[in-house]
Amino acid sequence: TRVMDSTVVAQLYRAMKGERDIQITYTSMSSGLSDPQWISPVQFHFDGEAIYLRAWSYKHSAYRDYLPIRIAKQTEMKTRERPAPLPFDTDWNSLVRLWIRPRSDLSDAQARAVRLEYGFDDKTHLLIETRKALAFYVVRRWRLDDEKARLELDRMEELGA
Repeated sequence: TRVMDSTVVAQLYRAMKGERDIQITYTSMSSGLSDPQWISPVQFHFDGEAIYLRAWSYKHSAYRDYLPIRIAKQTEMKTRERPAPLPFDTDWNSLVRLWIRPRSDLSDAQARAVRLEYGFDDKTHLLIETRKALAFYVVRRWRLDDEKARLELDRMEELGA
């Protein structure tokens, strides 16, 4: 069971609502435990499995998604005033449309079964609109990059802001 520490979440939330930066120590999948770093939290989001924090990373000079469960527990995290307004989050404020179809290597009978299962009706594709920043999570959740899945991503269309 994934259980987030309520103290960590409360501090992240207060920093977000107060438009303040907060110093965290984060354990990432790629690099392991990091040195303390400053982030500026802007949004919580949920992908159907886990809650993420979207934040401006001063270390990476980019918006990143963090799993609060991987943020080291501290009684009182350091906060500070934001030194300047945050850059516009283009990926969060842009929409994309994902065109999803039955896998192209399925037989006609298998493709017909998949169309029934997912409610394609007479359509050739299922269309999902989401924020560009969240498209990765949709692809992963629907397993559209898995060769053994029944569906695949045909294309992604940028819709703008």
